[in-house]
Amino acid sequence: MTEGSIPGTMDFEIYLLMSMRRNANIKRHKLRSLGIDQSEAESRSRRVKGFLGFGPDRFLNLASILNIPVSKSNTSLLHPLKLWPDFNFYVENDGGFWGMAKFERASSATRPQMDLPEKLAPWSVAVDDFEATFSTFRCTDGFPPWEEFVFQGFDGVEYGADFSYRLLQKIEVITHLP
Repeated sequence: MTEGSIPGTMDFEIYLLMSMRRNANIKRHKLRSLGIDQSEAESRSRRVKGFLGFGPDRFLNLASILNIPVSKSNTSLLHPLKLWPDFNFYVENDGGFWGMAKFERASSATRPQMDLPEKLAPWSVAVDDFEATFSTFRCTDGFPPWEEFVFQGFDGVEYGADFSYRLLQKIEVITHLP
């Protein structure tokens, strides 16, 4: 990739990967599987971040990276992900800025069993999956793309869950049953 060229779809996925707050070991494993070291991943992530910018062209800039033909009148875009094949990346257009930006389960993917939340693997479920499963699921802290939620499992145990772009990063038990 030359300096003046538009970053590609894998560059964007590396940008997403590098922006996740947790799971350094999983990140390293994912990068190794791509044949990319930490330094190259950070460089590619910075380049995507710079290309996206923070202005009213952010939505169109993302569409250029993902090679999706859109105009300013498009309300959203949806892109299948290679690094997370069970998910698509969904972005809403909010006057050229990003509105909602999130991982969304692909229609062809099956949601894992969620009756034992502490057994859920990072990156296996999204906020939408939790909202459909646990009526007590609520946000306690959020500064997109990072959010933290709490909920009560079917066993009465209270859990905390961290998300990046609404994809599960970490889950932990907050309170045990007596």
